[in-house]
Amino acid sequence: MSNTTISLNPKCRIVVFNWLRPELDGEEATSTIAESEGIDVSSYLKEVSFNKTLRSPSGTFSFSLANDRDWKQFIRPGAWCLIYMCNDGAIDIPRIKHSDSQEKNFLSIQQSDLRDLADIRPYLRCIGYIETVRAKGFIGEERGEFDVDYTVSGRDFGSIYETTEIYHNRVQFDQTLLLSAGAFIKNPPEGKTVDGLLKLLHDLIFAPSKIIKKDDLKSLNSVATQWLLPSPMLKALEINITDEPYYGNIPDLFKFTPSKCSFPVENPLALLNGIAWERLKAHSIEPFHELFPELDKTGYPKLHFRPIPWRITEGAEYPNISQTIPKFADPNFFNIIELSAEDVIGFDLGEDDHARYNLFWAIIKSYQITVENSQAPTLNQSSIKRHGLRSMITEINALITLGSEKADPQLIVDYNNLLQEYYKYSHLFESGSIDIIGNNSIRVGEIIHFDSSTAYNEDKYFYIEGYQDTFTLDDKGASSWVQSLTVTRGVSGDYLTQNKFDSFERTTDYKFNGDIT
Repeated sequence: MSNTTISLNPKCRIVVFNWLRPELDGEEATSTIAESEGIDVSSYLKEVSFNKTLRSPSGTFSFSLANDRDWKQFIRPGAWCLIYMCNDGAIDIPRIKHSDSQEKNFLSIQQSDLRDLADIRPYLRCIGYIETVRAKGFIGEERGEFDVDYTVSGRDFGSIYETTEIYHNRVQFDQTLLLSAGAFIKNPPEGKTVDGLLKLLHDLIFAPSKIIKKDDLKSLNSVATQWLLPSPMLKALEINITDEPYYGNIPDLFKFTPSKCSFPVENPLALLNGIAWERLKAHSIEPFHELFPELDKTGYPKLHFRPIPWRITEGAEYPNISQTIPKFADPNFFNIIELSAEDVIGFDLGEDDHARYNLFWAIIKSYQITVENSQAPTLNQSSIKRHGLRSMITEINALITLGSEKADPQLIVDYNNLLQEYYKYSHLFESGSIDIIGNNSIRVGEIIHFDSSTAYNEDKYFYIEGYQDTFTLDDKGASSWVQSLTVTRGVSGDYLTQNKFDSFERTTDYKFNGDIT
């Protein structure tokens, strides 16, 4: 147990980017629609909360503002915001620029301010899309006066995927799009692997001009061009878009790990229907892969795609794909976040009996896959007799080695082995929540590691599946920034050096009597 202490200086800064023209009538120039102004509301903050998990493409945020003015006149739904947090005092909060009138520019962001925001981008926690601004009235407890609180809430940039509905003009349907998409899918530059298909599908939805010839730009009428971003916000993020400032045109947006999995695409139109996120997830082959939007450690928006990074056993059992799957807590792949005793506020951890799986089966749903090519379920009869049937069954389109038109039986066997490895030991790993002081390295899909000074969690690794940032500022000016992490697959560092796990041995030191099977 460590007796050391640390000194904290929590700061939070929020800049809102309102559209200069909140109401639009008909078709207007892109440059006009993207015009916006930034206002800094940091000096009026009372509390800020941001929550993000792997289960949803979009995180949620809310912040409350002091009752200094009618904030509904200054912040409108549909605006964007940037939320920064730190615990080392590195974020500069500008002085309030009071105005005698209620003009919109009372905290206006200038060009020099945008450069300052670019300097603190590593402290960025959320690129937010504002959905509601609410006023709540109540009677004060002390003097019985009537007061009003203002709360602004919304979702982060992942809402772009969750909200976008793929649209075709069925009255003036343009065949050029179909021909371009069909030819690209049949002979894509990156091959018909899952990562290549997702990049193609993403661009067809969000940046079709990257795929369709400039001479055929009229075909863009067939796919809705959506999600312009405020030009000053892009400058604050140091995002240089040479084309129009649509989200899909952000450079280096993809952070993809190459995949050996591929499957047939029969009808290009089947890719271009419904909600964008549902279509992307449908082709990412879960639970074999992870697909999630998240900021990288520099505060830059990314769409992540990779094989689930939970490999424990060395890859002898599944040679076809083991080299593409990073080992759990591999420092060459992950940004492993080192924590110590002084970082920890509290924790609630335990093993989950409901995660005791004993049957694993990948069901293939493709006309090219025959029964002979399918892998029979992998099961543990003894475990079923003792604990009842606990199945992990998933459906996938297909698993096809690149260059082949038939399913690769060995790849299917590998997939089943990976399912077993991912989930067989789930009841032996620890999961739950850990509360820590705010740390800018925390992101979903990353690994945290505690050093030897930490009580109970010494030399343990955990996988981050979600987090909630909470910044509070009381009436006396005292501030705090804490994070509540949702973690899974807690494992002692000693076990990561072994070749494989013993299914009857816990992954953490067992210090009390009890049943571990």
